[in-house]
Amino acid sequence: MKNYQVRIRRLPQGLPAPEDFDFVAAEAPAPRKGEMLCRTEWLSLDPHVRGRLEAGQPAPLHSGDLMPARAICAVIDSRNEVFNVGEKVVMEAGLQSFCLSDGTRVQRIRTGGAPLTTALGIMGVPGLTAYCGLLDLASAKPGEIVLVSAAASATGSMVGQIARIKGCKVIGIADTREKCEWVLREAHFNACINDRAEQLDARLRQLAPRGVHVYFHNGDGSGLDGSGAATLDTVVTGGHVAEGGRVVLCGLLSAADIGGVESEHAEAEVAGSPAARLRMLPLLPHAIEHRREAFLKDAIAWFAEGHLRYREDIVQGLQNAAEHFCRIVRGENFGKALVKAH
Repeated sequence: MKNYQVRIRRLPQGLPAPEDFDFVAAEAPAPRKGEMLCRTEWLSLDPHVRGRLEAGQPAPLHSGDLMPARAICAVIDSRNEVFNVGEKVVMEAGLQSFCLSDGTRVQRIRTGGAPLTTALGIMGVPGLTAYCGLLDLASAKPGEIVLVSAAASATGSMVGQIARIKGCKVIGIADTREKCEWVLREAHFNACINDRAEQLDARLRQLAPRGVHVYFHNGDGSGLDGSGAATLDTVVTGGHVAEGGRVVLCGLLSAADIGGVESEHAEAEVAGSPAARLRMLPLLPHAIEHRREAFLKDAIAWFAEGHLRYREDIVQGLQNAAEHFCRIVRGENFGKALVKAH
């Protein structure tokens, strides 16, 4: 069996381009004792991977490396005592047709009545991130105003929908009219600001004149051209977070980024008043895994009750994965970016 892979030809200079990657074929590996061979069916493309392609970012990638990707896989050969042939799992597989695993950090898929692909979206890491950031870190309460950047992304749309379920007023920020319309019509946000066509500062003063109580800064799904940092600066230093408000920092590329934000924005003037203390809350991926079961219990019930909507941006075939990745880094996708491997 041929194992088709997407590997890094050279580290990008600036925004990645399709020619920075190679599409190659190798022989599929064979499992040894304790291992299992999995065939990838769906692969997730995530903009935060760009940070690993840039020098100095955590867990940097190098020329020749397999491009990382989380995947929905079918177990096709197993010498593992936990997972059996025929099971569907979610795992870090990389952009390739087949992968080996010893079962570490592999989960059986649970999506309830939602489609299988949501295990990489609203029922997966993006949904879990939204759930923990909004409810655990920010402790959002009924009646509060929640502001969400990258509101049409998998994480951003889940933040807004969970906030609405919990009785909050929700304002989104997105970068196209189409995304704003989807956020309002399908995800049922109360308002959405098109930050490329509207003045963010002025619109926030209209929609939340006393400030928002929670700002969920979706760093991995917005502002890949630098606008994400500008949005954070506008919201925090522009006095748009109410006194005692919470700012959830999701998807920042490094601890240095978090430290810089904390030192610069730990206090901010709110609507011209004396400096009011804000809580800056970095959301760390390794700190939320223990909440997976609680999240799935709630999310599966919410989906069954008709409270959750989602959108996917799908391409067919691994040979098209590199070009699709470049699209999402440029912010040209709409919905959770996925590759149908076969």
